Amino acid sequence: MTRRLIGHWLAVLCILGSAPVRMASAELPGSVVGAVLDDNQRPLASATVVFSRITKLGRDPAGRALQLEPPFSKTVRSGADGKFQAAGLPPGSYHVCAYGTRFEHLSSCQWRSADPQVSVTAGSVISGLVREIRTGSIVKVRIADPGRKIRIRDPRGARASQTNVAVGVMSEKGEYAGARLVGQDAGGSDYAVAVPRNATLRLFVEAEIDIFDSAGQAVRQGVPSLAIDVGSRPEVQVNLLAR
Repeated sequence: MTRRLIGHWLAVLCILGSAPVRMASAELPGSVVGAVLDDNQRPLASATVVFSRITKLGRDPAGRALQLEPPFSKTVRSGADGKFQAAGLPPGSYHVCAYGTRFEHLSSCQWRSADPQVSVTAGSVISGLVREIRTGSIVKVRIADPGRKIRIRDPRGARASQTNVAVGVMSEKGEYAGARLVGQDAGGSDYAVAVPRNATLRLFVEAEIDIFDSAGQAVRQGVPSLAIDVGSRPEVQVNLLAR
C-alpha cells in the first residue's frame, strides 16, 4: 500500500514538474539576426531597424472586429558592421523596416511594391535577414508667402506641423510621401521630401489657401498636379506662391 502511494505521488510530482516546462517552451520568444546595407551593398552603421508585429484580428459574438493579441514593436540599431540583432520577439508575423541616418536615405519599406514579412516562431533564431536602404534625391518645395498666409501650429519650431498647408509627392503607382516642413522665414516656408532617383512624380498639395506655380497658374489641390522629373539629380527645386 505504502509503495503504491509513494509511486502515485511521484507520478503526480513528475507531471506537475514537467507541465510548466512545456507551457513555457510554447511561449519562448524568437530572435532575428541580420544586416542593413546601402544601395552599393556596403554595411550601413547606426541604422534604425523597427520590428512591428502584425496584430491578429477576430470578431466578437456581435460581429465586431477585435484584436486577438496586444500590439508589439521593437527597435534596434545596426552596429559599425551594419549588423543587428533583435531578441525577445513574441511569435508572429512582422513588418521589418530599416531607416538610415541621412535625410536622403529611403527606408527599406519606402517606395517598394512588396513588403516581405518575417515569421517568428517560438524559440526560433532567424539569421541572414537583409534590409537595403537606398540613397534618394531630395525634392525641395519653396512656397513664397509675402502675405504670411501659411499658419504654423507652433511658430517657435522650424519643424512644427502646418495647420493649413500640406505638401507631398505622388508616384505613378499612387504611392504618396509627405514633405516635411524644414524651415520658415519672413518670405515663406520650405518643405523637403526624399524620393527615389529617376522617379516620375507629381506634386500633391492640400491647402486652405490658394497656391500658384512659378508661371502664375493655380495649383490643383487634393489631386496630383505639377509633374516633377527627378532624374539623377541629388536635389530638385519646386517654387510656389501662396496668395
